[in-house]
Amino acid sequence: MIPAAGTHCRYQVAGSAAADPVPTPDCPRPVIRAAPAALQPTGPRLEFLASINPLYSLSGLAVGILVGLTGVGGGSLMTPLLVLVFGVHPVTAVGTDLLYASITKAGGTAIHGLNKTIDWVVMGLLALGSVPATVVTLLVLSQVDGARSPAAAHFITTALGGA
Repeated sequence: MIPAAGTHCRYQVAGSAAADPVPTPDCPRPVIRAAPAALQPTGPRLEFLASINPLYSLSGLAVGILVGLTGVGGGSLMTPLLVLVFGVHPVTAVGTDLLYASITKAGGTAIHGLNKTIDWVVMGLLALGSVPATVVTLLVLSQVDGARSPAAAHFITTALGGA
């Protein structure tokens, strides 16, 4: 028997609420059709998004705003934040921040270069001191045994606090 127009079928649920509906005598079993192939989801699943802590993104946003407003280097803000707030190991925090900074600084360099707002003489003079110091520091750190040791972590944390 087909229900009269304007009436709604009610289904009895067998067992739990998650069970399939059981038709009553006056209402046939509903027909459930699959969505057309054009509407089926394709491509990679975005399940990894569930594991992302939004606090990291909000922290990045806050640091980005502060850097944009003040010109203060993001490393002096982000690395201590990673260590003190998120509990990231100091060596990992420094490495993570350096990679992030290199990507964002490349974009900033391109924009400032196109706008001709770079003093190349001053940049060269700064590089004369900082590039050799960076190379020497990295060479020394690569030779130090136990760079991930508690003593190294303490030293880096103290140096970050002093900066």
